[in-house]
Order: sequence, then structure tokens, then C-alpha cells
Amino acid sequence: MSMNTAHAYKQTQVYEEQQSIRVLDGRRAKAREEAKRKGIVRLSLGAAAVMICLLGMTFMSAKICNLGVEINSLKSQIEDTQVMTARAELQLGELSSLERIESYAVANLGMVYPSADDVYFLSAASTQTVAETETLVAAIEEESTWQKLLNNIAGFFRGTASAADNI
Repeated sequence: MSMNTAHAYKQTQVYEEQQSIRVLDGRRAKAREEAKRKGIVRLSLGAAAVMICLLGMTFMSAKICNLGVEINSLKSQIEDTQVMTARAELQLGELSSLERIESYAVANLGMVYPSADDVYFLSAASTQTVAETETLVAAIEEESTWQKLLNNIAGFFRGTASAADNI
């Protein structure tokens, strides 16, 4: 048995030496530490990415909700404006009716319906005189339009000349 004991003792020594070599060999330990750190960094980055995505989704949901409220408010304002427009058109129709205008003219402006004595009939000669008078008035107005245009042009050049004198 002593041989078995010696052999067992030798195996124990070999095992202890292997253990000490493993302990002394820092490469494996460093590799394990490195792998552990990489795993922690990956997990942290993944968690941060998920948190950022959730935060972004929350922000976008809040923005969408606010825009929905604003859209509903604008729709309400549009409906109110349409109702006011319809009321204004109805009131305009009532105020511009011929009966209302006629009653206002008679009551407030002192207008009256013409009587048979107030109607005058013109002869052909007097109709021609009226037409000639209208032509003459139009010619005078046209001449005054040309005169106004010439005065404006002259005024422009006078203003330009006085501005040049002031410099």
C-alpha cells in the first residue's frame, strides 16, 4: 500500500501544482473579467437603449395627444365661425330686402312715391339735347383726366428737381 500512498501523494502534488499554475496564469482570469465586463456593458447599453426608446415613445404620445386637443379646439372654432357666418348672411338678407329699404326710405329719408304730375315726357329733340350734353360732359371729364395726368408728371419732375437741390 505504500506504493498506492506514494502514488496518491504524487497525484496530489501534481494537482496542487496545476492549481497554482492556474492561479498564477492571469490570462484566463483576465479573459473572464474582460468577458464579464463586456457582458455588463452590453446589458447596460441595451437597458439604456430600451429606456431611451420608451422615453421617446412617451414624448411622442404626449405630443400626439396635445395636437389632438389643438385640432379639436380648431374644429370647434371653425364650427363657431360657420354659425356666425350663417347668422350674418341671414341678417344681411333681412336688412337688404326691398320692403325694408322702401319702408326706411319713406319713414326716415322723407321719400315719397311720384305722382302723375311729377312725370315728364321728353320729345325727340330734347332727348338729343340730353345726349349731346352727356357727350360734352364726358369730353370735359376726359380732358380733365389728361390734365391731371400731366400735372402729376410735372409734379414728379418738380419734386425730383427740389430733392436734387437739397442734396
